[in-house]
Amino acid sequence: LLLQKKGLVYGWGKNFKNELALSHSSSVSSPTLISFPLHDNEVIVQLCPFFALSSTGRIFHWSSQKKIHALSLPFPSDSSERVVSIASGLLHCLALTNKHSVLSFGSNPYGQLGCSSSSSLSKFSVISFSLSSSSEFVVQIDASSHFSLALTNLGRVFSWGTPSFSSVSLKVPTLLPSFSPPLSSSSSLLHLSCGDYHSLFSSNLHHVYVYGSNSDRQLLNCSNDPIDPPSLLDKYS
Repeated sequence: LLLQKKGLVYGWGKNFKNELALSHSSSVSSPTLISFPLHDNEVIVQLCPFFALSSTGRIFHWSSQKKIHALSLPFPSDSSERVVSIASGLLHCLALTNKHSVLSFGSNPYGQLGCSSSSSLSKFSVISFSLSSSSEFVVQIDASSHFSLALTNLGRVFSWGTPSFSSVSLKVPTLLPSFSPPLSSSSSLLHLSCGDYHSLFSSNLHHVYVYGSNSDRQLLNCSNDPIDPPSLLDKYS
């Protein structure tokens, strides 16, 4: 899928599971405009696999069984709260609002929805975090195949779900307690990113920490062993 500056979305390529949101499973060889049920002056501003976010904070979803449709959100449409960012894994979606609430939706066999159970959610639900104080809030989210991550304004990272290298399922957001070496008092995490089974974190000092499965040496380690806790990339490069 390709998102243009004007909010137009084009899709092409293989389409076995309606990845292109075209309501069929046939592959497409050239860019084809995808039509969303948008309101006047509403445009698409972010894309994730099987999900899209509009400029008004609406989230659209599609699948092999369903056409593009807007999902229900746990606050009124005329509320001052709206979704500003989304992230999707293999079977679930996360959303972050302008009031720093984190919402989750979808399948949940690995606890990746953070709702304290393994039950799936057909509607978005708010996730609870054990934050240090009222001045701490979530500023970034990302989702992987079987787990989810959130970063706060204090540079702390919460994880939930089941990383591929672990048999432990975290059904609620749990603080990643340590980094190797520990972050200094002048260092703070600014960004995180999930792959299918691994994660990267970058700091204000331009350090990169790697975490998770390393089965294909995607973390630049000299072996295929998983990396836990998150460790400084320089250690292996």
